Amino acid sequence: MFKIANNGNVLLDVKEHIPPSAAFILEALEKSAFCDCKIDHDAINDFFKNENTQQTLVVATKHNATLNVTISDDKMLAIGELTLAQGGKLLSLEDAKKQLVKAGIVRGYKQAFLEQLLQKQSEHSAGSVVKGILAKGRLPSDGLATKLITTVETLKDRLKAPKLKEDGSVDMRDFGKLASVEPGSVLIRQQPATPGKEGFT
Repeated sequence: MFKIANNGNVLLDVKEHIPPSAAFILEALEKSAFCDCKIDHDAINDFFKNENTQQTLVVATKHNATLNVTISDDKMLAIGELTLAQGGKLLSLEDAKKQLVKAGIVRGYKQAFLEQLLQKQSEHSAGSVVKGILAKGRLPSDGLATKLITTVETLKDRLKAPKLKEDGSVDMRDFGKLASVEPGSVLIRQQPATPGKEGFT
C-alpha cells in the first residue's frame, strides 16, 4: 500500500488504493513499517478537502536523527540538542563526534556525555527533542605561593603561650627560656610554590 521514495517521502498510490478517509490512512500508517515516520497531516487533509488528480499522495516523511551543538556565551559549556529519528537512521557515535568537531569543540569533551545523550534515542518517542551537556570548560586556578616555615620557636610564638604554673594560674611575664640554636641548625624551611592550572573553553 505504501512505498518509500528516494527522498524519504512515504507515498500512497491513490489511483490503485483509493482511501475512504483520512482516519483510514492514519490507521494504516500506524500498522505499517512507516509508523515512526513524520505524518504529513496537511497533505492528507487537503487530499480529502479538494479534488485531486494526482496519482500518489505524500502521507509521511522519513527523517534521520540530527544533532545540533550550541556553545554558551561564556564558551564554558557545549549543549547538544538531539532530534530523534522519525522512521530514519539513529545517530551513530562517529557521526555525533563529527558534529562536535564541526562545532569547534576540541577540549573538555567527554565521550560519556555523548553516549548518555545518544542512549536517549531508544528511550524517547520518534521525533522527540532531547538535550544534554556534551563538553565543559575549566576555569583557571591559582597555584600556592612559597611559604617559609620556622623550625625554631620564636619570641612571637612564646608570647602567644605564656607559662602555666602548677596551681593552674598563668604567669604573663614568664615565657620560658630563650631558644638557642647550634651552628648549622635549620632555622627556616621553604615550602616551594605550586603552579596554577590553565583553564580552557
